[in-house]
Amino acid sequence: MPGAGLDRYVKYARHLMAAGCEFSSMFIAHPTRLSRIPEYKHFFAGQGVPFIPVPFIGEYEGRTYPHSFTEEEKQLIGLVEGEARWYLQIQPHVNRIRNFRGIPCLAGFRSLTVARDGGIRRCVYDARKLERPLSEATPCQVKTCGCGLVLRDLNQLSTPDFYNLFAQSVGLEPVDLGWMDDEARAYGYKSFSEGMVVEYKRMYDELMRAYGKDDYAE
Repeated sequence: MPGAGLDRYVKYARHLMAAGCEFSSMFIAHPTRLSRIPEYKHFFAGQGVPFIPVPFIGEYEGRTYPHSFTEEEKQLIGLVEGEARWYLQIQPHVNRIRNFRGIPCLAGFRSLTVARDGGIRRCVYDARKLERPLSEATPCQVKTCGCGLVLRDLNQLSTPDFYNLFAQSVGLEPVDLGWMDDEARAYGYKSFSEGMVVEYKRMYDELMRAYGKDDYAE
């Protein structure tokens, strides 16, 4: 059962939430930690603190994740319709191909990573330091990427629901998304989320095919 360390964590989390901060507890669903998810879900729900399992991206015992999660493990993490944001649901599929080298990417242009020494980099997988943010999307330079989707032609940064995650915190009006479920149903999907999952997988496959990428990085 959760101990004193988590009790202290919850205390600090509640303090931040009471001060008006948007707060959530992200739990990296590594294969060795999956069995703890139900316990933590129950604990955090009882404490009123948001808890979100997110898929592990990487290799473990010769298998590449999140592509290697079983259907039962995906269910446990919440990578099913109605339980996780569409962006998390597509991760097992879009991380089949982890070699984005040569594909234009927004990292360093619309997103940055701050290193421990205070310097800025394109992403955690690219060790090169930047003097300043890039002026446009440029081709990825690393062989194995675990960033997910920040590609110029396919990313989550340009979606209205991603915009809404941060709009209010910087004083911007959120976009009304109420019409999107109806629009998705008009195209045969149960919801906006299901439509995004299906279409992003399809577009991802087409983009990888256009750049001649294999299933896995060599």
